[in-house]
Amino acid sequence: MVDSPNEFSAPSAPLPAATPTVEYATLAEFGGPPSTNGIAKVSIFFGVFCSALIGTALLMLFKNVMSENRYLILGTLVLATAIVALIAGIRALRRGRRGVVGGTGLAIAGISQGAMGLVATMFGAYMFFGASIGVSREPANRARCFRHLKVIGDAIQLYANENRGAYPPNLEALMLTQDISPDLFICPSSNDDPATGNTLEERAANLSKGHASYIYLGPVKNANTPTNFVLVYEPMTNHYQTGMHVLFADFHVELIAKPTAQKINAELQAGQNPPPSRQVNR
Repeated sequence: MVDSPNEFSAPSAPLPAATPTVEYATLAEFGGPPSTNGIAKVSIFFGVFCSALIGTALLMLFKNVMSENRYLILGTLVLATAIVALIAGIRALRRGRRGVVGGTGLAIAGISQGAMGLVATMFGAYMFFGASIGVSREPANRARCFRHLKVIGDAIQLYANENRGAYPPNLEALMLTQDISPDLFICPSSNDDPATGNTLEERAANLSKGHASYIYLGPVKNANTPTNFVLVYEPMTNHYQTGMHVLFADFHVELIAKPTAQKINAELQAGQNPPPSRQVNR
């Protein structure tokens, strides 16, 4: 029997709802990953090159084959690469902070290596040329130092003549009573500065505050004073530990070489004056 179309039938099961789909933007739609800043690459390249040059210079120093001419070549290259690394690194850093661009780390590394290159260049320049300039001037400085002590000796004699044979109690008194400039109390090879002040009294008072390169061992004056008694001497550091000038009681000045100077210096420090190492009277 055929069912009637009007006859009741069970409703069919509803179809499952469609699962919603989510579409994600691709890197291509955003222009891809952040590109590395080209200037940052330049900075790190020159920074690495600069470090390699510094390493070469250190190796040459270690092998004792570094000369001033070689330093000039290497130093110029290190300085040039360091400057490029610094400038490029700073520009890359600024660009990285303004937009979506990579390479900030490379820029910082390039800046660091460039700064190291500048420091190495300045240190090398001092080592090669600062010290050599000082050594080349040493003979002239020794001659000036010798003359300074001669002038101090003459001033002590004048003071003694004006004070019944008594020596000045200190260098300040010598400066106050004799026509002697603060510059004459300074060894040209030392790092000491002349005493300053608005008046002669102020300059004399400042003399003992690190503004004298010479050590005065007076006052002493009697008939028994041996001629090898040391009146004034200087630290060996004044002349790169190579020797020291000494003003003796007979007012002659000598530049004493290192071996003997070391002995005399130690004896004077121990209060032995005349120093036993200086036995011959003049």
